[in-house]
Amino acid sequence: MCYCKNNSTSGYELCVKVSTKAMVSSWLYEATMYELWIAIVGDLAHHIYFSDHPWPIGKILLWKKTYDVKKLLGVTSLNCEEREAEIYKKANEAYDALSLKLGDQVFFFDNRPIDVDALFLGHALFVLHALLNRENSNNSIFPNSIIIFDPAKSIGKWRHATNIIRIFSNDK
Repeated sequence: MCYCKNNSTSGYELCVKVSTKAMVSSWLYEATMYELWIAIVGDLAHHIYFSDHPWPIGKILLWKKTYDVKKLLGVTSLNCEEREAEIYKKANEAYDALSLKLGDQVFFFDNRPIDVDALFLGHALFVLHALLNRENSNNSIFPNSIIIFDPAKSIGKWRHATNIIRIFSNDK
């Protein structure tokens, strides 16, 4: 339940927007970080971030970043399985809530793109292109799903990404 000082409709909508943004930027962020740096043992992360560095430097940077992410997410050798289950449970709950909120609408709020739409679009495109389109994908974020991604349809649903960026840059 969201408690706002103002009980008006706009106050309630603001609470929902803020909580939705927090859910995307925390629960989905944690799942993405876990999947990218811990679950797939850094192969994809090394390719994305450190492949242009010489071998020992790239490996050391990968190890350091993996260590930092484990520390940030509170993952240790003792609680790894429990933490993984908790992170993916929250991510699945976030996807369910976002799916319910979006319904048949094009945007999450106000029939126009706002920061929540851009945040989720960025997350979704990264997950769909980087995490799910890799070889030997174990599909941990979506364990019970078969995802068919057609970029033309998906981006078209959000009125093409460049239009969203243009709207945000003019929305001062």
